[in-house]
Amino acid sequence: MPAKRSGRVLLWLPLLLASTGGNAELLADYDFDGDLSSAVGSPPDLEYLGDSLVFSDVTDGSGTRSVLAIELGSGLRLASVPGLSRSEFSVALTLRVDRKPGYQKLIDFRDRVSDTGFYVFRDFLFFFGVLPSPPYAAARELDGETFVQVILTRRASDGLTRVFLDGQEQFSFVDDSGGAEIGTEDTFHFLVDDTRFSSSENPEGQIDRLRVWSTALTDDEIRSLSSSGRLAVAPATELADYRFDETLASAVGSLPDLEYLGGMPTFDAGKLMFEEGTGFRLLADEPGALNNSTYTIALDVSLDTIDRNRKLIDFTGRVADEGLYLDNGFPVFDDFTPDNGIPVVAARDGSIIVLTREGPSKRVKTYVDGELRLSFLDEADAAVIGLTGELFFLVDDTTGAGAEHSAGAIDRLRIWDGALSATQVRDLGPRGPLVFEDGFEAAREEVTGRATSAPSRKLGSERKAPVAASAAVTAMPRWRRMARMLR
Repeated sequence: MPAKRSGRVLLWLPLLLASTGGNAELLADYDFDGDLSSAVGSPPDLEYLGDSLVFSDVTDGSGTRSVLAIELGSGLRLASVPGLSRSEFSVALTLRVDRKPGYQKLIDFRDRVSDTGFYVFRDFLFFFGVLPSPPYAAARELDGETFVQVILTRRASDGLTRVFLDGQEQFSFVDDSGGAEIGTEDTFHFLVDDTRFSSSENPEGQIDRLRVWSTALTDDEIRSLSSSGRLAVAPATELADYRFDETLASAVGSLPDLEYLGGMPTFDAGKLMFEEGTGFRLLADEPGALNNSTYTIALDVSLDTIDRNRKLIDFTGRVADEGLYLDNGFPVFDDFTPDNGIPVVAARDGSIIVLTREGPSKRVKTYVDGELRLSFLDEADAAVIGLTGELFFLVDDTTGAGAEHSAGAIDRLRIWDGALSATQVRDLGPRGPLVFEDGFEAAREEVTGRATSAPSRKLGSERKAPVAASAAVTAMPRWRRMARMLR
């Protein structure tokens, strides 16, 4: 897809509006309370474009509400709403969108055949494709964790299009080119990219409510709407944080110490060096110690070799082949996902590998350094932790030759009792290379008693702390930050 760039960003001051008389008719109101039907009027049900619907409850100080999960590449379609004009309307979305570095399309007006539309770009609301002016961007960032109410209005008489975030106007423009008009197909698409280019600008998150009105709402009408924007993702509790600072005990929680399967452990600068075929065992057999079906596991690890299958996590007590592997540097879950063949992990180059599982949906996801690399429905419960709470890490099962493992070094192992969101996963990293006091070769020789035949590549400096934005960018005025991002 061509880069969406412009020489400047124009943030319009809020325009004075003539009142429409307060006659906006609510044509559709979808509250995602277990289905995709509207609570008012006679519009059609929304069409979900993903594999399966996953509703869940989210609670804040005002009560509990049902939300719909938006999976990557899914989204919603709304066609032929009775009484809806193509040139004048208002749309309100109450939603949470995971933070991502690029574009995420919120509303498509042209049946997904045009790149023009309403986006989130680097955590800012953004309208792309309006001519003759440059793109328009909001002044307030989205944090990826809080539900917000986003409203877009368009007026037929002059094309004035306005965008609001939690009741505050963010930007407006005169839509002379019709970029915000609904196309002849009379169809909205929400939270899914168009098909014009790579179709990769898809958001992930949750949606709580979607409403459509017959006219452009006035300022008073927008202020009168319930903001609905204070819901936040329920935090997952961190059950364990094994840091390998000369110990196999967790720094938090009450889960038991890890059991190293290779004799006396060798620590180096806050890491543990492990031999091929050793690895670790966790036996959390106290009732309720783990959430067996909903959890997150994060491994901060470096493997000496990544060719063929190298087992990372075993859920079976090492009696079956199923589990999370690296297959030539790409995460796979045997025997439920196909081999991808695209390496995203290099030998001796540390990565944060995160596995999440959501019990209600059976959705399993694997991230490498914050990027989603694997997602599937675990219908066979292959990634459910057994009732004994037994997990094995970095060692193969005992079926077949039992040789699908690698030597390496582990820096950190963390476990939560919930499935972290994509935003929360990204906040764990990116990581830097593992560091050894005397270099990788000396550390490996200390463990094995022999020199390795590995390349002599230096592993570099201390690991990088998570950074949301550079200090230089954060200190800038918001308009200049957006201009810098778009250059």
